[in-house]
Amino acid sequence: MPVSLSALRAKVRSVPIPFEDLTEGESLTVSYHPHLFNGAFLTRLSSDQISTHQALSELLCDWDLQDESGNTLPICVETLDMLPHALLLLIWESIKEDVFPGNSENRETD
Repeated sequence: MPVSLSALRAKVRSVPIPFEDLTEGESLTVSYHPHLFNGAFLTRLSSDQISTHQALSELLCDWDLQDESGNTLPICVETLDMLPHALLLLIWESIKEDVFPGNSENRETD
């Protein structure tokens, strides 16, 4: 069955972020547009046309990161600038593993 470009663009995927510095019971899940993780995007990123924070702000469409009052923080470069570097790396790695399953060195093989 054929697939339309609009169907691909409408797809959103969510991934849990395994950040060990969270308090027990806390979790972070991010949602992103997989169709944006494409050749043009990777070219812009690898040629330093966009920063890592700008790239993440374009890919992400939702998350459950909140401020102390329980308000969801906006997904923007300014918010990403405030996050620990280790958390940003985990977000990147989790998205990459979701986009390219099986490329992880830690993945068990049958």
